[in-house]
Amino acid sequence: MMNNAKLAAAFFSDTGDAKKSIEALRQGGFAQIGVAARDQKRAGKIAEHEQVREGVPVSPDAGSELRESMGESDYSDSGDLHGTLTTAGFSDDQAAHFEKCMAEKDGVLVSVQAPSDRWTEARRVLEAAGGDLGPVSEAAMASGPASTPRPMPATAPMSEGQRIQLRGELLRVHTDRVQRGEARIYKETVTEPQTVEVPVTREELVVEHHPAAAGTPAAGPVGDNQEIRVPLSEDRVTSEKTPVVTDEVDIRTRMKEGVERVAEEVKREKLKVEEKMDEAKSRIPGRDRAA
Repeated sequence: MMNNAKLAAAFFSDTGDAKKSIEALRQGGFAQIGVAARDQKRAGKIAEHEQVREGVPVSPDAGSELRESMGESDYSDSGDLHGTLTTAGFSDDQAAHFEKCMAEKDGVLVSVQAPSDRWTEARRVLEAAGGDLGPVSEAAMASGPASTPRPMPATAPMSEGQRIQLRGELLRVHTDRVQRGEARIYKETVTEPQTVEVPVTREELVVEHHPAAAGTPAAGPVGDNQEIRVPLSEDRVTSEKTPVVTDEVDIRTRMKEGVERVAEEVKREKLKVEEKMDEAKSRIPGRDRAA
């Protein structure tokens, strides 16, 4: 936590505006940002997505680190949001206003710990995003909800300087469901030989000669032709083809998880200091004469 930190907070009825305010605060260089909501799961999702803390960040100078959401909380050091905000330095009217908004409206409370000289800037960012800053008295505007200042060591006074913001790019990765291709499934007819052995029978003519008894009279004269026709039969094989179901195929898709690495180049600003001295003014008086 930073010394001389002041807590600025605003209530957002629209979650999208709350996320915009968090992004604007982060771009402005504010790091200690918190979100609280009546629904703890909702606050947790916003905090996880926006990479901020869930609850109200309070300076350790205020007594202890308090983080409060309006849902059931296992890590809260105070009984309700009102106690958290008053411990952070808000007036009773301000704490009551935010507590009422959280109880009656389904919104999000965005808070940020800012240095004392940037507290007004943080409030402007929250207000520009559409946040409700609540009632603020002139005395609060002059001082702001701040932690008890720690005694500074006795040092030589420093002149009023200028502040330079160092910015950097934050890499965020999102996944979108796209069609990577398609599978074409169809039936193809193939021809293959098949042989079946079938038992068959056929009739054959059998002629047997038997000697006649001696002196047996003939039925007719010699030379009288006699013709006998004997039908012969056999099994003839025929075939027919009948369509039947041979297999059943189930077709479906399944999810396969994997990890894909995304490598991008991000920019960040780095402070560089170059000192250029005037050669004439930097000479030590008397050095040339001594030489």
